[in-house]
Amino acid sequence: MSIKLRIRDLALASGAFFALSACSAEPLTPEEEGTIKYVYMTLPDHQALAIKQNLRLTGLYSGELNADYTTELAEAINQVHFDLDLVEDRFQLDTEAGAAGFLQELASSSIRPSLINDLSVSPAEFAQIRPPGDTVERDGRECSIDGGSYSRNGEVVNLAFYKVNGQAGIELYWDGWPSSVFPQLLPVKFGDKTLPMMVSYERHGSAINADIFNVNGFWVTDALKQADGLEIGPETKIAPLELPTGSLYQIGLALEGC
Repeated sequence: MSIKLRIRDLALASGAFFALSACSAEPLTPEEEGTIKYVYMTLPDHQALAIKQNLRLTGLYSGELNADYTTELAEAINQVHFDLDLVEDRFQLDTEAGAAGFLQELASSSIRPSLINDLSVSPAEFAQIRPPGDTVERDGRECSIDGGSYSRNGEVVNLAFYKVNGQAGIELYWDGWPSSVFPQLLPVKFGDKTLPMMVSYERHGSAINADIFNVNGFWVTDALKQADGLEIGPETKIAPLELPTGSLYQIGLALEGC
């Protein structure tokens, strides 16, 4: 009997399942690693990339965003499998069917709530790598300001804030979302103020370009003046997308005056 099964049975018998949060996975056997590698290498590239993008969220994987197999990748898959499949034990990683089933789940955006809430590690957080700018760029009736750049364990988010006619919003470039489908309605939290926003988007390779906007530009510029951080899509499937922008007061003020 494997250590995983022994721990599971002990936890269920004692009612102490909460104590498992401190446990680490048993190292992969050669059979398990060989099967994971084989199944992973047969996946379409978009699914292989989605697995890595989701694993970056966990902080367990920090390798390159490509379709290559690595031992670090297999170890991260093993730990996530241990944390999420410990009790149900649906997927055996030493069988092609089991490994394929788990990797398909790990490639889906729907697994993100479990990756945030159910792992024995804390999700990675975004850090600012370039602060928002202070120069307004004008193109006809449109004004825009650089919103800074942010990184989370290899993911990259670039922002720009804009106003055109009566509409204002956020242009988002995000290399890190694992799905070709993006929400078309999102709440955006500007500090303590939350606004409903509409979304149009395009996918380019592993990245999403999204225009997140509200037709009432005053609401957006007023919210920017009250914000010292930005949370896009709280309580939605793209969360957590919390960006440490710092104060956006001057950006709101500048766009308000355009």
